[in-house]
Amino acid sequence: MVIDKKPSLNLCLLDMYKLVKDKKIVRYEFVEKGAAAPSLPEGFKDATEEKEGWIKVCSACDLEWADWREELYRRALVNYQDSSYTRNTYDEELLAEWRKLYDPDNKDWIETTDNKRKGWNPNVYNDPASLQYWLDFIDSSAPIGRYSVSEIGRRAKINNVNTISLLYQTEVPDVIYVLNDGNNQAEIDEAKKNFVLYGQKYCLYTPQQENYFLTSTTSATAFENIRESLYQNLVYNTSISINCAPIYYLEPNILIKVSDKLSNIDGDYVISQFSLPLAYNGTMSITAQEALIRV
Repeated sequence: MVIDKKPSLNLCLLDMYKLVKDKKIVRYEFVEKGAAAPSLPEGFKDATEEKEGWIKVCSACDLEWADWREELYRRALVNYQDSSYTRNTYDEELLAEWRKLYDPDNKDWIETTDNKRKGWNPNVYNDPASLQYWLDFIDSSAPIGRYSVSEIGRRAKINNVNTISLLYQTEVPDVIYVLNDGNNQAEIDEAKKNFVLYGQKYCLYTPQQENYFLTSTTSATAFENIRESLYQNLVYNTSISINCAPIYYLEPNILIKVSDKLSNIDGDYVISQFSLPLAYNGTMSITAQEALIRV
């Protein structure tokens, strides 16, 4: 995620409630510190054994740390509840990953001996290398700040791709269309059966509606080319060299797992080149590039 500055704190300073029905979260609401719970919508009862109604997730007074990341997460919650809001991958990533790091409603993570760690996944402090996701802000005072755009300047990268014909591929709805011309009742019955058993959606159309369907092919998109450019030019993957006993089944472009605590190397690497000795007591030399997750 790329942001210009940390957001001003608002939602993370409020009491947070979740509306629960049949043990499932319907939505979240935020009220002023110490205020009463929101009014129950029609058809809801008071909270009973945390099965239905408004349940407080955390109080503002519990958030001494008042973290900007929690602010972004709560904004994503509000956006996700708005049907008119266009969802983006940043919000979806926050909703999927942030509660794995911090969850004020997870009593198993609370460490009463240190309020600063309250609600945090213990791995954040005890085993950060095991984390699959982290969110941080690199400001000018951080050591890595010397690599900021303001310091090294902008670099333009231009790709000319003549095969691009679309901005991005549109998502094809998962719907089975069945012709309804009075002669294929068996296909219609099969579609209805699959909908009941598996939830597979179907739609009937008449012969007069056949011209609504167009045949198209998948073309190169600007979005995919941008992703490829980001991966090729913005990822700083490391290169390592290994000298070891000959391993004759290895080949270039094979993915290998390398773990060496002394060198602080742990991850997946792709072999770019290697050399094998002719002498019986020689050593093998391997050069590999770190394999990183795609953008």
